[in-house]
Amino acid sequence: MSVFSLKELQQIGEERRRGGHCQEEEVGGGGGAERSGEKTWRVQQLEMMAAHNHQLSGLQAEVTRLGAELERGEAELQRVELQLALSHRQTDREMERTSTLATHNHTLMERVLQLEQRVCELEGSLRAAEQDQHALRQEEEASQEVRRRMLEVEREKEEQRGALGELSGKLQLLHMREEESRRHEEAREAVPAA
Repeated sequence: MSVFSLKELQQIGEERRRGGHCQEEEVGGGGGAERSGEKTWRVQQLEMMAAHNHQLSGLQAEVTRLGAELERGEAELQRVELQLALSHRQTDREMERTSTLATHNHTLMERVLQLEQRVCELEGSLRAAEQDQHALRQEEEASQEVRRRMLEVEREKEEQRGALGELSGKLQLLHMREEESRRHEEAREAVPAA
């Protein structure tokens, strides 16, 4: 169905009315025919206006619907733009956090390397200390062996002193007996034989 403007409708109505007057004059009709043509023209004009209004109403509804869709689209666009901005902000924060974590990780790696080096140094010191301890243990064992030998020598000396004292006592006793025996001998010799 064609869409007519109000001006076009008026022109079409005017042409039909003129067409109706011409036909009435040709027929030589009277006043009743003129009124009938005018009524027909008015009915047609009303029908065309109703059709036009109906079409206009449909177009206005379509415009309203499209306007609402446009508003929804704009709202959706704003929502998407907001989400995009938030996403960019979150991405920036994540990048910053990643950078911070990378720096922290690098610092930790350096610390781990330092600790590993320190562990190696401590292991070396521990090995040296164990070797020193082993040497000290050997020296202590040697020292204990020397003390044990000294105690044995001291004990042997004590035993020899005891044996020497005993021998000395026996020797002294023998000297005393010998002296006594000599005195007896001298005394016997000094007594004249009877």
